[in-house]
Amino acid sequence: MFRNYLKTAWRSFMRQKEYSVLNVVGLSVGLACCIVILLFVSYEWSFDRFHSKGERIFRVVQKTKERKDLAWTGGVTRQIVQDEFGEVEKSVSFQRVPAFVAVEREGETETFREENMIFSDEGFFDLFDFPLLKGDIGTSLAEPQKMLITEEMATKYFGTDDPIGKSLDVNGGYEFVVTGVLHDIPENSHIQFDFLTSMASFKVMHEYPVNASFTSHWWPSVWTYALLRDPSDVSEINARFAEVMKKHREAEEVDQFKPQLQPITDIHLRSDMVGEFGQNGSMKTVAIFLAVAAFTLILACINFMNLATARAVKRAREIGVRKAIGAERKQLIFQFFFESFLMNIVAFLVAILLADLVLPWFGVQLERQLSFSLFNDPKIWMSLVGIILLSAFMSGAYPALFLSGFKPASVLKTSFSLAGGRDIRKALVIFQFALSVFLIFGTSVAYLQIRYFKDANLGFDKEHIVMLKSSLFASARYDALKNELMKQPMIKDVCGVTSKPGIQRGWNPPIEFEGSNPNDKSWMFNQQVDTNFFKMMGIPVIAGRGFSSEFNDEGVGTLMRGQFPSFTDRNFIVNESAVKYLGKTNETVLGMKLRFYTEENGQLFSDVRGRVVGVVKDYHTANLKNGLMPTCFSPVRSEFGPTINYFLVKLTTGKFSEAEAQIREAWRQAIPEVPIEFTFLDDELDQQYQDETRLGNVVGTFAVIALFISCLGLFGLSAYTVETRTKEIGIRKVMGASETKIVRLLSKDFLLLVSVGVLIALPLGWWAMTNWLNQFAFRISISPLVFIGAGCVAILIAMITVSFQSLRAAHLNPVKSLRSE
Repeated sequence: MFRNYLKTAWRSFMRQKEYSVLNVVGLSVGLACCIVILLFVSYEWSFDRFHSKGERIFRVVQKTKERKDLAWTGGVTRQIVQDEFGEVEKSVSFQRVPAFVAVEREGETETFREENMIFSDEGFFDLFDFPLLKGDIGTSLAEPQKMLITEEMATKYFGTDDPIGKSLDVNGGYEFVVTGVLHDIPENSHIQFDFLTSMASFKVMHEYPVNASFTSHWWPSVWTYALLRDPSDVSEINARFAEVMKKHREAEEVDQFKPQLQPITDIHLRSDMVGEFGQNGSMKTVAIFLAVAAFTLILACINFMNLATARAVKRAREIGVRKAIGAERKQLIFQFFFESFLMNIVAFLVAILLADLVLPWFGVQLERQLSFSLFNDPKIWMSLVGIILLSAFMSGAYPALFLSGFKPASVLKTSFSLAGGRDIRKALVIFQFALSVFLIFGTSVAYLQIRYFKDANLGFDKEHIVMLKSSLFASARYDALKNELMKQPMIKDVCGVTSKPGIQRGWNPPIEFEGSNPNDKSWMFNQQVDTNFFKMMGIPVIAGRGFSSEFNDEGVGTLMRGQFPSFTDRNFIVNESAVKYLGKTNETVLGMKLRFYTEENGQLFSDVRGRVVGVVKDYHTANLKNGLMPTCFSPVRSEFGPTINYFLVKLTTGKFSEAEAQIREAWRQAIPEVPIEFTFLDDELDQQYQDETRLGNVVGTFAVIALFISCLGLFGLSAYTVETRTKEIGIRKVMGASETKIVRLLSKDFLLLVSVGVLIALPLGWWAMTNWLNQFAFRISISPLVFIGAGCVAILIAMITVSFQSLRAAHLNPVKSLRSE
């Protein structure tokens, strides 16, 4: 029986080669999309699931009342969690601190800036599985100035030599001994690091007693993780957290910041908080890709159904004969499902080759290390088998049920014609093009929004600005560096700032001002800038004055308890949004007294008091996804020295290749001990929208693929229509019909269906993209040209597809057409 099914399927494929090829191409493209997206989703879902205790590991986060939730906690939180909750088996906290690492090579010292150095409590490896390659963990996380490094760092600093027992200099004076080498951290870990050392090392480097526990809920800001004895206890712990914290914090702080436990496996896809370890993924992105995969596969299956039912007349007599000699309907249904399954198997083999070709491009677009690991992961194999079976069922179900339902008495008649199924085919064609146009419309709107982000006027001059990364050591050499830079002919100006313009909003402390309610805290962003910042960036001062060396803008500074900064008589400049926030006008805000502070349990850790001396025009201190932020600016200098995170260097021209040597030389003269790192400001501004850009590129590609698959089906249906109307075409030509009329006759029905699909898709697209745009503070209005463009593209491509077959039919010799039957 099986052999008979196979023979019948093969004969059917060979008799209808053109349609078989169209089906295989459509299905293979749809399946290739599914395979690629499945690999991406599998990778995203795999984050942090390789830890053997992963189901019991939770991160302690802070839910806030009025601001964005915090991924970090203060240093004291770990001890509270360990002491107050018996359900916690083990807890650990760690902090990541950039550092300058130096190594001696052939009598010379090479220094590198390393961003991924972690200082951790003991117990790190009791929670996390990061395998040791060589050496010994031992006391690396108990004693100061011992270090574990990754295999990549071992090669970078020591080449092929054994690094165990060798030393690295950290931050110019702290010698760390390498005690072990770890395997490189997996890409699917949200915790990424190159160097791992003890929290005791952190205390030594910050002159904090090594044996003392941290007591602050703010400093140091760390990531805290807990290993529960039973993961089902998480709800009970979260419910008790607020009551527990009342023992350790003031009631007002407990109300504002509520610790909660978050599963480690939720962090990558379901977490977007302040202070995340790195750039996380998104469940929305995963959902979008899964939807696109489903859409493309459905489109391919629709092609199969349409072509199978359209070609039903060709197999009608075969079905009639089979039924007449005793074939049961269930046998015929199995035959058609079997043919569908075989077609999907062939398409799957082609899809594997296609997926292997496009996977590298897809991985680059999404910045993911995707590998074609079909043979390594049984879950992926099981998923693919499920997709093939689902595809075979979807594409074969309707044809099987439709074709097997023919009655022998009807189909064996000479005059048999197939009227059924036409409405279904029309509906499926409409659905195909509606979906394709929906994707094209959405991609177009997303592209225009991203272009708006990149081209928008941010309110400051972003051209020809180079950003040099600073440090505590480099900040102390600011004047020397600025002098050296200003000697260079291609450098126009230099200033120091704490925040990247247009990218970082700055510090966000509580603020007190005239008219504020002391029982209802207010916050305002605060940035520190040099005196020439506003002039250099082209930001106009619209009231009062800017900062100037002629005035004592820095105020008077002291240290509370010998280490915490306090300033009085400091001068501030505010932006227009801050003026509105304070309830003033540009004129009446001048001279207004402000106070910024941070406190914990009633004890001050910073206290800055001063008055407003100027107002600057609003500019975008952060990306355009956010609104304009009320911001207060204060001098970057004080009697404790400048506190600079970035040096901004304004070039006279855009010829950076020539200016680079001058910048490097000035840096070498002023700060030879520290390696230079620089980027262009406009490049970093564009980088803020890379996630949206990549997502748009990928979805746009799938939109083109969807349109291609839809046109494949339209091509096959139009070819079938031409074939069934060959004699009619011949008669019309003999009667004097022109080729233009024939093309119009054969094309109009299909173009009508496509037009209906366009009319359905555009309102749905407008609704979906309007909701998407509403998440941005600054957004485009959807132009009528987008509607017209998306519709015209689909109709034009459909017209070309159908017209190809129509023109071929119109050129046929009428004599041959009339002999076709």
